Amino acid sequence: MGRRAGHPLTRRHFQVNPARKPDILLTAQDLGKCYTLWRRPGDRVWVPLLRRLAGNSLVRGRWRRILEEGSAVRAREFHALREISFTVQRGQSLGVIGRNGAGKSTLLQILAGTLQPSTGAVEVRGRVAALLELGSGFNGDFSGRENVFVQGALAGLSRADIEERFQEVVDFAEIGDFIDQPVKVYSTGMMLRLAFATQTVLDPEIFLVDEALAVGDVFFTSKCVGFFEERLHRGMSLILVSHDIPAVKALCDQVMVLEAGRMLFLGDSSRAESLYHEIHERMRRREVEAEDASAKLRAAPDGAVNGKGDQAVEDSAESVSRNWTPANEIGSKEAEIVHLSIRDKQGKSRLSFYQDEPIVIEIQGRAYRKLANCHFSLQVSDPYNNVVYGVSTINLGMPPMTLQVGRTYCWETEITGLGLGKFLIDALIFLGDRGDGCPLHHVHRVGGIGTVTVGQRGPRPKFLGLADLRAKIALKTTAVESESGATM
Repeated sequence: MGRRAGHPLTRRHFQVNPARKPDILLTAQDLGKCYTLWRRPGDRVWVPLLRRLAGNSLVRGRWRRILEEGSAVRAREFHALREISFTVQRGQSLGVIGRNGAGKSTLLQILAGTLQPSTGAVEVRGRVAALLELGSGFNGDFSGRENVFVQGALAGLSRADIEERFQEVVDFAEIGDFIDQPVKVYSTGMMLRLAFATQTVLDPEIFLVDEALAVGDVFFTSKCVGFFEERLHRGMSLILVSHDIPAVKALCDQVMVLEAGRMLFLGDSSRAESLYHEIHERMRRREVEAEDASAKLRAAPDGAVNGKGDQAVEDSAESVSRNWTPANEIGSKEAEIVHLSIRDKQGKSRLSFYQDEPIVIEIQGRAYRKLANCHFSLQVSDPYNNVVYGVSTINLGMPPMTLQVGRTYCWETEITGLGLGKFLIDALIFLGDRGDGCPLHHVHRVGGIGTVTVGQRGPRPKFLGLADLRAKIALKTTAVESESGATM
């Protein structure tokens, strides 16, 4: 079906090349996006004026330098993307991961044609469907039905084509009679359902998805995953931007890692995940070191900083072991929790797991005085602080420890069976037993010391809820025969 004039994919930086090999649907070459950041709104007027004066042949020497420096102070360039090149073949799925601000959404907007690159070009072959900002392209005053027809028309479908496939949208979205209500009254989940369903009937050859599935419930997410797997098998290509690493690994053949607008890696999903966590860990350490350095600077007397340079270096090295940002802490701190490590059974540092994968959590603590009758406890909660699981060395029947001054101790816990979602980890070093495994005295408790995300492997979760209770279902009754002899 023809693409209507004025569609984003007909912009001049997009080239549809019929001579290109049919198995390559998208090619990005040296993509870059640069924004100008202004010191003040009025500088949008002053900077072009200063630059024009500096370029005048009558202005020379010192005055030219003053004008150039003045324009440089009032405006600076920010590169959201730099030199991004890759190809996507028919039936291939590409995941894009990275920290907030890495350039993921900017890249997807350029690929979708809603944003023009500063450098480079995108070459596409085939129909592109994009699920970017939730509800983008919808008119809030129009009904869901009217918005479906508008979106279909913008994609080049005739009214007859849309009417023929409209019921598919209704069935996929599952929003009932709300299809005839203005979309401004929709919930976030309903908006997502309609937006996704509308894109599916366009029969795209390339589907771009930017974090949109994060707002869906587990049932609709499973439905979308099933759609992706079925269409990928039929030859559709997928580019998925998401912070849900398990979902990216489950759906994507290759994964791209972006950081500060640059492509650091493109390849195997396991290596991409490791690199992503390395970046996260490195940035977290820098933040902790900066906080420690700032605290020491505030606590030091005037003139003490320059006189103790070597000692400051030693203190900074010591503080690296505390690899978490101070959060919700309580306790007398005769011993402190100083290090957190979350990894899989193979020893790889990870923060994202599948439902059936063991999660290994290692907590290190350092004692500053001798402590007898000492225990350790770990607790896992959901984002609403509902406790999913908690266990202590007392619950497990382990004897109390005596911590010695200056020694570092390590507690390792392996858990499995968490449900889908994000979970918080609390750690506690405590003294005594109240009788039910709860502490008599908090030595050091850190709430939210770490987080883990659990995703599903395949089109449906292994169970619903927060934890796996290892239920088994067995048919214990026999068939009942009716009076007519038929088996019920």
